[in-house]
Amino acid sequence: YASGAFLVKNARDYSVKGFGAPYLQWKAGSDRGPYTLEGSRSAAGAVATWLTARTLGLGPEGLGRILGRTLKAKKDFEELLLTRVPGVRVIPACDTNVLCFTVAEEGASISKANQKMEALTRHFSPEGEAEFTLSKTKLSTKNYSRFLRSTVAEWKGHWDANELVLARACLMNPFFSSKETRVHYGDRLASAIKDWIASGKAMIA
Repeated sequence: YASGAFLVKNARDYSVKGFGAPYLQWKAGSDRGPYTLEGSRSAAGAVATWLTARTLGLGPEGLGRILGRTLKAKKDFEELLLTRVPGVRVIPACDTNVLCFTVAEEGASISKANQKMEALTRHFSPEGEAEFTLSKTKLSTKNYSRFLRSTVAEWKGHWDANELVLARACLMNPFFSSKETRVHYGDRLASAIKDWIASGKAMIA
């Protein structure tokens, strides 16, 4: 990202009206982050890209292999969630290493699912007590109406909110589950999510 380029026809187009996401936090009044495109002001990204290309290579046996393993880690973790966590609803149509999900019983309202996800992401946050961290995101009916209605229809959800809150797992480590290091974080994370939901704390919080 830091070694990318953003090209505009007019200089004024570099400044944006504003953008945000639940996992981005800006300091009110002093941070220009919401109004400019961050991440491309340092040469570190370009140097890292160059060094990666020289040492690993950008082909299927170099960086491609590492990226491929993160995609497999996401797919494996998705299967673990679907088989272990009752009511988990993985958001479809994602071909990257980012997995978004909610937990909703058949016929559950959107607000109830959102309440559960707000509590879950608080627990699995840097300020929480969990071993792992999950961020969250929100999809609004204003921008994702057809997609959300198709997704929520799968559990016959009742619409009583204008957005869907999702837990967001970004699997960037190729050794998230690995025979080389003998770790299986996916197992532990799926079990931690299952145990926390089963504890009933999602509805207490």
